[in-house]
Amino acid sequence: MHFPDKKKPTTLKAKPQKDEEDRVRLKMIQALNHALSEANVDEAVRQSGELARYQGMAEISAATGLNRAQLYRSLSDRGNPTFSTLMRVYHAMGLQITIMPKR
Repeated sequence: MHFPDKKKPTTLKAKPQKDEEDRVRLKMIQALNHALSEANVDEAVRQSGELARYQGMAEISAATGLNRAQLYRSLSDRGNPTFSTLMRVYHAMGLQITIMPKR
């Protein structure tokens, strides 16, 4: 009787632990806040897109009722999302915008 060679089982790359996910998400939010504080619209849109992709564009699409393909386009480097779209996306990601005087 012939038995196939045993190979090491392939391991899937594990998703980062919850605390690591939180750290990554927090760094992304800080980068977005920095772009907003500098009035760098292009960078703010880019950071918003990265954060949305990190959190899951399909989930955000479902939560906002916005088309997923349109979200990808709007939040791309060449995107120009409306304020309404950004507000809906931020809300779906559990974020809010706060306006305050410059320091």
